[in-house]
This record gives sequence, C-alpha cells and structure tokens, in this order.
Amino acid sequence: MSHFSLVSTSPSSDTSSASSAPTFENYNFQIYRGQQQPQDDDNTKSESSTSHQEFLKLAHSYNYSLSQKELAITLDENDPLKHMRNEFNYPDMIPSEFIQENKDHSECVKKRVMYFCGNSLGLQPKSLAHNIEKELTKWSHIGVEGHFSSAFGTNKWFQVEESVKNAMAKIVGAKPIEVTVMNSLTANLQVLLMSFYRPTKQKYKILIEQFPFPSDMHAVTSHIKCRIGELRAIFENENLTSDEIVEKCIVQVGPREGEEILRTEDIVDCLKSDSHICVSLIGGVQFMTGQCFDMKTIAKTCQECGIICGFDLAHAAGNIDLRLHEWGCDFACWCSYKYLNSGPGGISGIFVHEKHAYENMDERPRFMGWWSRDAQTRFSLSSKFSPQPGAAGFQMSNPCILSMTAILSSLKVFEMIEQDGQIMSVLRKKSVLLTTYLELLLRQELGDKIQIITPSDSNMRGCQLSVRVIGKNLHQVDNALKKRGIIIDTREPDIIRVSPVPLYNQFIEVFDFVSNFKEILNE
Repeated sequence: MSHFSLVSTSPSSDTSSASSAPTFENYNFQIYRGQQQPQDDDNTKSESSTSHQEFLKLAHSYNYSLSQKELAITLDENDPLKHMRNEFNYPDMIPSEFIQENKDHSECVKKRVMYFCGNSLGLQPKSLAHNIEKELTKWSHIGVEGHFSSAFGTNKWFQVEESVKNAMAKIVGAKPIEVTVMNSLTANLQVLLMSFYRPTKQKYKILIEQFPFPSDMHAVTSHIKCRIGELRAIFENENLTSDEIVEKCIVQVGPREGEEILRTEDIVDCLKSDSHICVSLIGGVQFMTGQCFDMKTIAKTCQECGIICGFDLAHAAGNIDLRLHEWGCDFACWCSYKYLNSGPGGISGIFVHEKHAYENMDERPRFMGWWSRDAQTRFSLSSKFSPQPGAAGFQMSNPCILSMTAILSSLKVFEMIEQDGQIMSVLRKKSVLLTTYLELLLRQELGDKIQIITPSDSNMRGCQLSVRVIGKNLHQVDNALKKRGIIIDTREPDIIRVSPVPLYNQFIEVFDFVSNFKEILNE
C-alpha cells in the first residue's frame, strides 16, 4: 500500500532528487509524491533483469564475453534488420569547430560518425530527396491540378493524409479512423485540450508529471489562461487571480524523495485520490529519464475514475510498442521528427479513440476548418458542414505537401520490416538487445564514473539511456565525444542521453561508443 501526500511547492523549494529536471516559472503547483516507508521495496533500483539474462545467454552462445569486440561484430552479422541502415543517409561530417579551434558551424569536416541522437532528430530516409523532387516536378508542371492528380508517381494532394493512416495506425496500435497527421505537437496539444478538457465545479484539474518537457507545461498553463473566463465562473466565490487559478487547475505527480523514476502506483494513487482531476496528460516515455510509463494501467485507472486520459508520445511513437486503441486512452499526440524520421519540425500525429469518432459539436466541441470536412466536399461552397468522423475531423488546414512527403518516405521504411501486420514488435526485438548491450557495457566498463537513471527493466524504457556523468564537466565531455565523431545530446547539469535506434544503429557502434566514452572519462 502506497502512502501518499499532497504538497504545494515552488520550483526553488522542491526537494526532489531529480536535479537535472527543468523548473517552470514561479508557480506553486500542487505536487503528489508517494511516501517512502521503512523497509520499502525500492523498485527503481537497477537489478539483473530478464533482458540482461537473455543477452548474456546470447553472448555465451556465441562464445564471447561482454567486453570482446567480436561479440558486437557477430551480433551485427546476425542482425535480421542490418539491411535497414542502408535506407538512411548516415551522417559523415562533424562541424569543424569541434575538430579545429576557431572554426564555426559553416564548415564541416569528413569524419566517421556514430549517431546516437535519434531521440532528438531521426536520420533522413534516402528516398526522401527523390520523393520531394517528384512533388516539386508535379507542382511545376501541372500547378493546382496536383490536388487531384497522381501524376509523376505521387499522391493526390487533396487527400494525401489518407496515405499515412494505415502505417501510422500500426505504429501506435490504433485503427485508421483513430489517427491522422497535422500541425505540430504543441499545437495539437492545444487543439486536443480544447475538446477534451471540459472543466466543471467538480472536475477541473489537469494532471501532468512533475518534470515534463517544458513545452507541455507552456501548453497547459497557457491553455488554462486562455480559458480563464470559463474557469472564473467555476471559482466565482474564491476571488482568485489568474495565476492562482492556473495553480489550482494543475497538479503534478513527482518521484519519491531520493528517487528519480515515477512509480506507477503513485500515479494510480494520485488519480484515485483526487476527485477534481479532469484530464490526465502524461508522457509515454519521459524525455529526461527515458522511463516508459505503464500507459495501460494509467488508462485503465482513468476509465475507472471518470478521467479523460491523454498521452504525449513524443518519445514513444516509433520507439516502443503502443496499443492505444486496446488501452482505451481518449487522445494522444506525438511529433514525427524523432524516431519517425520526418525531419526537423516534421508534421505531428494525433490519436482520438474510436469511442469519440461520431461525437457532435455539442458533445465534443472542437476547432474546425475546411480540412475537417469530408474530402469530397472540401472544395464545395455549400455552408452545410459535414465533418469527417474520427481523428480526421480534428484537422483544420491542408498539410504542407513537403512535410507529408517526408513522413510518407519514413513510414514506407517502417513498412519494410512489417511481419504479420506488426511493425513495432519486430523493431523492439532489436531495440531491447541494443540498449541492453549498451547498459551492460556501461556498467561494466565505467562503474562509478556514471549513474544510469533510466530503469533497467526493458519494459520500462525504450531506446534511450540517460546517463549522469559524475565528476566531469558536461560540455567538455560532449565536445570530446563530438571530436571523436560521436553525436549524443545533453541535459543540464550532468546528463547525457544516448539512444541506439534499431533501424540504423549497429552493435559495433555501441561497443565503440563505450570504449571512447571510457577513455574520455579516464582523461
């Protein structure tokens, strides 16, 4: 039984051990935090997991130890997805400022690159340039008629999003009617909150994890401020300022004292204990720690408590095996430029559960535009509005065809590995091996020079490992890695995030990264 408390704390007074996490303005948000009890079983500690045992068993079957380079070579030789790397343009240059002093990013130097930053920006599909050229050719030759023509081997622009639905639905575990692509992630959060956050005197709070990606907090706080008139009516007798209403309407769930990983039972207890929660908005994979939340349990608890369940899947889509329809969550959204490889600022995806597919404007108000309409009537001048059912009805404007071409090019790569209608389960098999190999090597070779804050259980993480660098300057370590051609990313004050992506990373790269990282930390 988890003991639970509610505290109200400003960022400066927060005593959580998550020292790497960002703070947010000067709000005094309510924070739910589970209480450590005597002899409490800390399930966040790293223990030998099933994936560890299975990996070591595999290594033994090849007659190699963990520290032997030959193991990595053999794993790559036997990798059923090794050919997928050839579908991407793999980086081969480093900005010269990291190689030579007094240089800037306007110059680059050829270098063997090891790219472990797919959690920030995925790699470019080789087919993309050709596919974009086809769209530009169509535009140049037939102009507006491109909306209705599939000339030059392209899609008709007026219904181009239809070509995305099947593959995207498989990647997030949804039905095609439940997904579409539009806008960008934070814009979609605002659009979906407008429909699903329906505050009342009884239910008016939005639950969010304590340290989300800052854009989520900007979205939620600004959304509440934009609806301040509606909320003032709810708190009409309390004479609250706008900031006080924001504080009253947002509640965060945080890690226990001395811990950095959120416990599922604490999220569940928070949902059950606060009858004022209207919407739960939790990340699928936590951007800082790499923790994968138990979305199935969270969604089930929300249903039991009459809470709308939403997920930000920025670090989950294309990374972990999702079952959005089966879990019954109400809505979700994600970006596509990380694990879905659609390029910087690539178009975002949304999920709206089938149970909401045919709700009318009175039941589920929403923002709409001409692209919300049925494709066959979009160009009609009739004032009669016939919205599309499902997620497509949340679209407002036509998508940029170049952005659509980018995500389509990437999704076709994902479809190459499809087996029996499954994509992500195939990808996850290699992903678990890659990240387990990375973790085991880091623990063996670097010991107390680092601290891995990502859970060891492969069911509680995706590709990413978040590694605290102990006793070294973060930027100096990052620059030293770049000088050797190794691309990771950093989060202040002491975290590096390393994400071996199964579509294009190799086991030998993991081995070489750890070897170089060890040398740098030993300098």
